[in-house]
Amino acid sequence: MGAWGYKLYENDAALDIEAVFEEEYEEGKNIKEIEKKVKEEFTSMLDEEDDEATNFWSILADLECKYGVLTEETKKKALELIKSGREVEFWKEASSEKLAKKREEVLKELVKKIEETEIK
Repeated sequence: MGAWGYKLYENDAALDIEAVFEEEYEEGKNIKEIEKKVKEEFTSMLDEEDDEATNFWSILADLECKYGVLTEETKKKALELIKSGREVEFWKEASSEKLAKKREEVLKELVKKIEETEIK
């Protein structure tokens, strides 16, 4: 995964997930169909031992919040992985303490957004 910043959509995987999600949504698919397609396209990111899983579920949760279709599974997975702190630890190792702190702030805002969004 190529990343050029600490914000949610500042990596190529996030933009790819967003593109698939929005394409499916614009085609009129329901959220279960959209989730199925996104998971199929990004299966390699679903290994929860990898920081990519947090990125995957964070982006999916953000998109579902944005479109008002947050599912219980996405909410649960995203919150669990974000709160585990693994992605922030990855950022500390891969970049710097400063960028890790900025990423942590982005994720805290996302947690608040997810927690405030109603399940559909």
